[in-house]
Amino acid sequence: MHPLRRAVLATLLAGASLLGAAMPAAAQIAQRPVRIGVLFPDTPTARTQMLEALRQGLQELGYSEGREVTLDVRYAEDREERLGQLALEPVDILVTGGTTPTAAAQLATKTIPIVMVGVGDPVARGFVASMSRPGGNITGSSDALPGATSLRLQLLKDTLPSLSRIAIIHNGAVTSIAEAQAAADKLGLTVQPLDVRGAAGLNAAIVAIRLTRPDALIVAPNPLTYASRHRIASVGLLQQVPVLFGWREFMDADGFMTYGAHMAALYRRAGVFVDKILKGAPPAELPVEMPRFELVINLRTANALGVTIPPEILSAADDVIQ
Repeated sequence: MHPLRRAVLATLLAGASLLGAAMPAAAQIAQRPVRIGVLFPDTPTARTQMLEALRQGLQELGYSEGREVTLDVRYAEDREERLGQLALEPVDILVTGGTTPTAAAQLATKTIPIVMVGVGDPVARGFVASMSRPGGNITGSSDALPGATSLRLQLLKDTLPSLSRIAIIHNGAVTSIAEAQAAADKLGLTVQPLDVRGAAGLNAAIVAIRLTRPDALIVAPNPLTYASRHRIASVGLLQQVPVLFGWREFMDADGFMTYGAHMAALYRRAGVFVDKILKGAPPAELPVEMPRFELVINLRTANALGVTIPPEILSAADDVIQ
């Protein structure tokens, strides 16, 4: 028997009391690749880079696709109502891309291990009991740090000292907006919240940006804003509004800068969670990991906006696009 297959057999036997009837018999898994479900809320085009990062993470740990593991990738095609049914399809481990897929998976199973990727506040959303001791069948990573909105406001103020009014595209995150308002008050800034939860909301936000011309725009990361990143960045350039995005992956749209998680790194890291679970670690005891925020600056966009980046900000950047 292949050494990895033997290890999978042994660890699945050891973890049988945790996974229960929802997991196939260990003897059955020993005769076939481990089936890893991957659930995305949007489209294959939107998730190409992230899925490849997950594959890379598994390969780095010795899991060959088609031999030790198979990936069963499902896309809701931006139709949230489809997630529940997609989450019900049986797998050995389920990787969920973001908040809505994780919520659907949580409703679908209490026993199959779930590795969530990039959920903003897993404790507040009820996915885990705590970051250090998840306590159920869900673990994985968050894409947000406490005070993330305040950090982004401070970064923009340090980069653009003369700014006074910042618009924020968000998706109904009351806590983040309250945090932004408190931080803005300390910095002497005015916040213009733009609630965007669908295509109509995005259209309204873009109209508002054109009409009000804020000094800068912060875009909270989520599937809708990620899919619309090129449109948002184009409006920013046309209206001469610097746009700060929330994931590194947004920067292919020529935004001004991004300060946030590197999602590809989180998906690559999801392979580590899968590996630990296959080796017998209960999800309940695997701490949820927090992201490392990366600062990426696009000097081409800065030049187009007529903005000079202070040297101390440039020196702090993880990457500078020339």
